[in-house]
Amino acid sequence: YRASEDITSGYAMSQLTRERLTLLAGIRVEHTSAKFESYRVTDGVPAAIAPRRTRTDWLPGLHARYDVAPKTVVRAAFTETLARPTFSQLNPRETRSTTSDTVSRGNIELKPVSSRNYDLAIERYVGGDGYVSAGLFHKDYKRTIYRSSQTLMFEGELTRITEPRNARGGEVTGLELAYDQRLTFLPAPFDGFGVTLNYTHTDSELDSGLSALAGIKMPLFDQVGDTFNASLRYERGRLRARLSLHHRSDTLFDLATDAAIAVGRYEAPSTSVDFTASYKLKRGWSVYLELANLTNEPSWGYNGDKNIRLDYNEYADWSGVAGVRWNL
Repeated sequence: YRASEDITSGYAMSQLTRERLTLLAGIRVEHTSAKFESYRVTDGVPAAIAPRRTRTDWLPGLHARYDVAPKTVVRAAFTETLARPTFSQLNPRETRSTTSDTVSRGNIELKPVSSRNYDLAIERYVGGDGYVSAGLFHKDYKRTIYRSSQTLMFEGELTRITEPRNARGGEVTGLELAYDQRLTFLPAPFDGFGVTLNYTHTDSELDSGLSALAGIKMPLFDQVGDTFNASLRYERGRLRARLSLHHRSDTLFDLATDAAIAVGRYEAPSTSVDFTASYKLKRGWSVYLELANLTNEPSWGYNGDKNIRLDYNEYADWSGVAGVRWNL
């Protein structure tokens, strides 16, 4: 298929500052026009199709900053944002299997996901370049996109059809904590060390609009509940190095829309450790080393209950890249 998308946009913005308070308000308008050129097969006969779609979106935003003290800042924001479907999701072309009676297709009628976002955060700057922060956020989604898989009548036969669809919406509420500081109070050469920590917790819910899932609290697809990152870095002279740990909890990534959530496909929690380092040579040259998954963390999933329905288990050994860079 061939696809093209043109986006025309404009915005207006105004800023107001009164002593410790700063307000920034604005609105953005976007007009989207998309066109596809593909084929649709009916009873074995292909026919050229060229569907189009256009829409206009208005996206307001209001940001506020209040300086509580010279090194303490409170921020709040309300914004409206959108995420457009990908070309592959919109592509109206169908892929059929006559042996397994399945159809996989796109959906030209998909609408963008829109979100109303509410954010509140407080930041405290410590030392010369460190900070600690805490934030709350809430997002209300409309027309969340998910992949539907249902058995339906198709050209007179029961067929398993997989296609993207718009849900009614969803919401996610979360907490973010972060800390970053260079340990300049240590004696040389240890004053080149620095620490970064951040943690995010989210609680989400999807309103699919499907009768089979009515009354069931269901998380947003691919929404991780808990994420934690920690890194120890060293920066001194020409040397840069960082050791990082990444942890995430399990996440729901697939569910047949005519099946119970108890057999949904989940990706299991994981914790991985990475290391990067570089050393600057003369005249823009540097050598570097990147090591990923030092603990050989496996990737695995399960259906509903990880103790009885193992879905897959993939083991990936650590990997490394070493090289030389030249920057102009």
